[in-house]
Amino acid sequence: MTRAFLRARTSTSPSAIINTSTEDSFNTIPTFSAYATSKAAVNILREFVSSENKDRGVQCIAFHSGGIPDTDITRSGPPEWMKPYFTDAAELGAGTCVYLSTGRASWLSGRYVDARWDMEEL
Repeated sequence: MTRAFLRARTSTSPSAIINTSTEDSFNTIPTFSAYATSKAAVNILREFVSSENKDRGVQCIAFHSGGIPDTDITRSGPPEWMKPYFTDAAELGAGTCVYLSTGRASWLSGRYVDARWDMEEL
């Protein structure tokens, strides 16, 4: 998707690519190897995309939306011991994404961002 987006761009007007990542990409959790490894790859991809396209007005951020309890993945995927960690509202991730897509967040390009961080304090 990122490749198609970058090829289709015809202007240098500012734009944002926000790739879904997870805090689990930084941890070694048994049975999570495929999931965590693919998200770690997303984290590296955003560094390259940001570096290679900063002169074209593209910011690229890897983003963790928090632990949202009422999704298909969180209802069926994680082991029971993880479920108490899924306490974040979907609005938290949505609001953070809106902020990350603006020029005010351009300084975060190439970085990993967690929706649970206080964006004003950050």
